[in-house]
Amino acid sequence: MAAAIVITAFALPRRSRLPAVLVGAGALLWGYPFAESIGLGQVDGFIMVALAIAIWASVRDQWRVVAMLNANPASRRNNADVSPR
Repeated sequence: MAAAIVITAFALPRRSRLPAVLVGAGALLWGYPFAESIGLGQVDGFIMVALAIAIWASVRDQWRVVAMLNANPASRRNNADVSPR
């Protein structure tokens, strides 16, 4: 979670990074129930890091990185493949 805060802060201009990290860390500490649910495994931390990297990459026009994060073979399945029987 700390990595997601730092990566997202790097998407901002240099002078805004420290306030962004402080606000992000404050929100993380204030939102302890959310952190607890991550600790219990109900929310995947890798998804948060991937979202942070996607935000960083989109701000810097690194669209190949964003596309790489979205390259999930399961998302290209046909709906008929996953329908209940």
